[in-house]
Amino acid sequence: MCPRSRKHINAGRVFPPRMQPSKCAAKKSQVASIDSRPSEIAIAKWLAAWVCRFNCSMQQNDQLNPQSKQTLLLETRQQKKWCEKLTMNVHEIETKRLRLRQWQDSDYPIFARMNADAETMRFFPATLSVEQSNAMAQYCRDLIEQQGWGVWAVEEKATATFIGFTGLHRPTDELPFSPCIEVAWRLVKTAWGNGFATEGADAALSFAFAQLAVPEIVSFTTLDNAPSERVMQRLGMRRDAQTFEHPSLPSGHPLREHVLYRAYPGTRTLALM
Repeated sequence: MCPRSRKHINAGRVFPPRMQPSKCAAKKSQVASIDSRPSEIAIAKWLAAWVCRFNCSMQQNDQLNPQSKQTLLLETRQQKKWCEKLTMNVHEIETKRLRLRQWQDSDYPIFARMNADAETMRFFPATLSVEQSNAMAQYCRDLIEQQGWGVWAVEEKATATFIGFTGLHRPTDELPFSPCIEVAWRLVKTAWGNGFATEGADAALSFAFAQLAVPEIVSFTTLDNAPSERVMQRLGMRRDAQTFEHPSLPSGHPLREHVLYRAYPGTRTLALM
């Protein structure tokens, strides 16, 4: 769950790449489909639909030359894509202590400091520059905007403070078990030791099984990353007997060998945090 790829997001690290709902989904986690700008989106959707209808009617006008008709056709297609994007709901998840939400501009400086910290990044090939960290945060943000879910920013509800990320991601590397969806997390050091990683990841897993109806979620990390592996165990995930070598790292790299855990709908038992 913690490989090191420039296009990969996983437990403890980010590097920008119909089964029945399980009973475990009805837990403390409350999943809500939200739209933070209902009035603006309603207006934008109406305008986009009006432009589509206008352009379609104009295309039927025989007095237009072929080039003008082609331009209108391209504009209509763009408006349709815009409409589809506007109708995508961004999901947020709330647990007893956490809010898994869309990223905000104010999260980026905290995220950058976290990615520059040597202890936080000890299971990564290297720390990240501000530019690299901001690009990763934007990558997560864009994916959530496009599909409605992903690697969410994590906010501690008691203080309304950004403390890291957790969520779901499709790895872009060619892994031995691809295609797959993984559960991922990374938190600031001040949030360690409070069970936040387990609480947030558990909510993400419940969302994946109940809302996305995926048959399996994976998580993986380097062989020496005992803290992340303990979270996987507390989540009720099962470890594969065999390890694997992560393809984004060169042969002989000390972080190349990984352990793999899997979770299935209705089979997890969350351990006490």
